[in-house]
Amino acid sequence: MTGRADSSLVAARQHRGHDALSRLNEHLQGRDFLLGVFSIADIAVFAYTHVSADAGISLDEFANVSRWIARVQAQPRFISDFVPYPANAVPTVSRSIYD
Repeated sequence: MTGRADSSLVAARQHRGHDALSRLNEHLQGRDFLLGVFSIADIAVFAYTHVSADAGISLDEFANVSRWIARVQAQPRFISDFVPYPANAVPTVSRSIYD
């Protein structure tokens, strides 16, 4: 069950995401990358973090995270293959076939 149809589940998941971004933002204070140098950890966390807006979580209040995302995107050979979800895939707008 994805919880897309249940706005209380969406809100709870957004709250957990916001908390995770707060911790990430704190961790990145004074660091360029998660482990000090660019690593697989940055790639793995970037995959979810840079699309937080699709989950309804703005990065506006997470300056360290936003700067870190820019540093990851500035890496040699970085390729942006991001394709945004269509409007009908936004939480609370659509319904999972598994619900």
